Amino acid sequence: MSEEIIFLQPVEAAQVVEGVYFPPYISLAHVFNAPKGWTIGPRRFRQYQFQYVLAGAASYRIEDQSYETKKGDLIVHFPNEEHEVRTLEGVPYVCVSIVFHFGSTSFPLEELLSGLHYVGSYEGTSLESALTAIPAEYHQPERVHRLRAQSLLMEVIYTLLRDQRSVALSSDIASLQESHIKHKAHANLVLLKNYIKERFAETIKYEQLEQLTGWSKNYILLRFKDAYDTTPMQFQIQLRIERAKELAIQSNMSVTEIAHHVGYADVHTFGKIFKKKTGHSLSEFCASLLY
Repeated sequence: MSEEIIFLQPVEAAQVVEGVYFPPYISLAHVFNAPKGWTIGPRRFRQYQFQYVLAGAASYRIEDQSYETKKGDLIVHFPNEEHEVRTLEGVPYVCVSIVFHFGSTSFPLEELLSGLHYVGSYEGTSLESALTAIPAEYHQPERVHRLRAQSLLMEVIYTLLRDQRSVALSSDIASLQESHIKHKAHANLVLLKNYIKERFAETIKYEQLEQLTGWSKNYILLRFKDAYDTTPMQFQIQLRIERAKELAIQSNMSVTEIAHHVGYADVHTFGKIFKKKTGHSLSEFCASLLY
């Protein structure tokens, strides 16, 4: 197929080869110094437009989105979008305005820019230099200057797409990092919970939990409380109470034996905690099961 393309007419070749576009055709390129009280729109272009603020500020609306643009800001709107510009009282507004299109080819600029209208601030950058040079080149009579203007416009588009890709890549990396952090946090919480379950009758200290997770005591308390609505030590007490209930129902063990089995050396301490958590003593709990 590649050998056949070289024998086609240019227009035919452009229709066959995907991803290859005509250079952008500039319809308008000028530096505009807005008079006092100037406004324009609402209006719609069938072409693309870059509006770059060289000085001052203005209010820019595209469809239902409004932007307060200032020096260095670059706005882009896409074909057939309603837009208007309003100057601010007492504030000058000088901008570079460039209207362009890609002829009969379809260039996915909106898709590549993720539909963004405000694409960033470029004050003092090489992109600003390119944007301000386009009108100067465009209004020179020789064709070489028009070619240079088109080349500069392609440089601007390339820079925007490169920056957009960098932002997207940074966002992806940040998302992966956030996902990794969340996954590690979840794993640590499960580890904590299982550790306490397996050792509910033992004396557990926060130093052990810190070594287990690599978290500080305060962070353990924060994350565990957020995930399970209780603290690790309160969770351990809940496990002890539930196990004590099971033993009271399923075995002939005495209250003292049950207390020792679930981790309390002092039966009186166990009795106080059990009553505080359930509202009645272990004996009362067992008696209530007979009715």
